[in-house]
Amino acid sequence: MFYLTHFFQVIFKRPVRGILYILLLTSFVLSISNIGTLEEITSKMVPVDLAGGHFFALIANTENVSRIQRNMSKLPGVLRVELMKKEKINREVKKVMANFKLGSEGVNLDVSGIKIVFEKDTMKRTKKLTREYLVRLVGAEKVTAGTIKERDKLQKENKIIVFVREWGAKLVIALSFLLWLLLSFVIYKEASERAYLISQFQRRNRVAFKMMLAGSCALGSMIGMIVLVTPSVNFLNLGIVMGIVVISNLLFIGKLKWER
Repeated sequence: MFYLTHFFQVIFKRPVRGILYILLLTSFVLSISNIGTLEEITSKMVPVDLAGGHFFALIANTENVSRIQRNMSKLPGVLRVELMKKEKINREVKKVMANFKLGSEGVNLDVSGIKIVFEKDTMKRTKKLTREYLVRLVGAEKVTAGTIKERDKLQKENKIIVFVREWGAKLVIALSFLLWLLLSFVIYKEASERAYLISQFQRRNRVAFKMMLAGSCALGSMIGMIVLVTPSVNFLNLGIVMGIVVISNLLFIGKLKWER
């Protein structure tokens, strides 16, 4: 209790630092003991690209574009239907006209744009029928449907996206551990100063090490008990992370020569 009291006095000497220490340790314990859930969260944040080709269409603003979007979204093989902003449409038209050296001054089309994105395994015939359905639904004179652009099967996903999806959970664990360990060294520096004073008036040795060990183990145990009530807890991982918290304190032993 003696070492624990002094540990909390040290870390809460600066409240923000103390709270950050607890949050980083909580993140480390929680992320390892619930790594399965963490991997699911990172996968959902960076989902696999399921798109399999698309085409654009310009629709007169006299039509109910929102209704058309809903109807097209319900068709088999359609992944999603995206609305395009009017400013973007006019900008793209001006760009095309500039490429053909046509005057683009005063271009302001009274149309709305949509992008129909197909699912990955949608057949070419289904895509063609979807495009034809849109023309019949709106009317040939009120819609301009572009050509269907197929997805390049050889095209690879962005390496950063793949890395985050596959290693995001492990990255969170590594980052929380390294930041917690770095902050532990900062706290240890102040703990060693207090330990020096204590050792001058009391017959105690390795005071700073015992303060850090008692504090991290006490906090780790409290966090571990909270983690136990989470439905997806991995008990083996929880045991491993508690062991890491204890063993990490051995890094301070080599810094305690003057305390022996």
